[in-house]
Amino acid sequence: MPIRNNARIAWLITGGTLTALAVAFTALAAWAEIMTVRRTIETTMQSRAFTVPGIVVESTGYVNISVVPGAAKRLDLERTLFWTLDRPVVTEEWDGRTLRLDVHCLGGDSPGGPVCQADYILRVPATTDVEAVSRRLGTVSVSGVQGDLELTTTTGDVIVDGTEGALRVRAQTGNVIGTGLGSTGADVETGTGDVELGFTVPPGDVSAVVRVAGNVRVTVPDGEEYREGYDVRTGTGNQEGHDVRTGTGNAIVEVRRDPAAPRRITALTGMGELSILPS
Repeated sequence: MPIRNNARIAWLITGGTLTALAVAFTALAAWAEIMTVRRTIETTMQSRAFTVPGIVVESTGYVNISVVPGAAKRLDLERTLFWTLDRPVVTEEWDGRTLRLDVHCLGGDSPGGPVCQADYILRVPATTDVEAVSRRLGTVSVSGVQGDLELTTTTGDVIVDGTEGALRVRAQTGNVIGTGLGSTGADVETGTGDVELGFTVPPGDVSAVVRVAGNVRVTVPDGEEYREGYDVRTGTGNQEGHDVRTGTGNAIVEVRRDPAAPRRITALTGMGELSILPS
């Protein structure tokens, strides 16, 4: 009898455990279904007068910012909110030059948590200088704008395409991707992430730096018409400023090199691969 009782108790414990697991799994599945069903998207548009040569955009919260060319003397703002639990609490302030965006999520805005974010598309005059600062989480992208760019992110990528002005980027964590760059210079730095810069004209001075870990790839015109070549400086490993010591990573340089050339390319990474290639 004791043996049978023990066996019965074991079966009861096992059955109870399986039942609890089944209930938990069902609850998780139901929660996932609710999260999917309750996803809400809301888009609004507005226009504001814009008469200054440059715009400053400052954001806090989970905010993605995209800046593209628009009509003269006008700022067109398209905002799309995404959420699954509570609607984001949004604050927008505009003083004629600086646009401050704050997105607060009552249920949190972590990437792995409930959806709660805002995407902004800003249309500005094509020659506008753009300074954008993302203070928490989100991507900053600029496409087709011909003014000077100064872009900063805390956690998020920076994407630039088809621009002609001077480019300065500072990112703590995130990739920096630049394509179709007509700029004569670029000063780009990220803590952890890859840097990829592609130029359509020979740049005068390029600095592409990854402080901790990430690959650096720079492509520049290097045909016979550019006989002067480039003064190329590369380094991997522990770095203090630009004093780079031997470390982990390889450097591939396939452009014409000349230490006396007026054009300079500096590519540095704490740990990763470096590539300076002809476009």
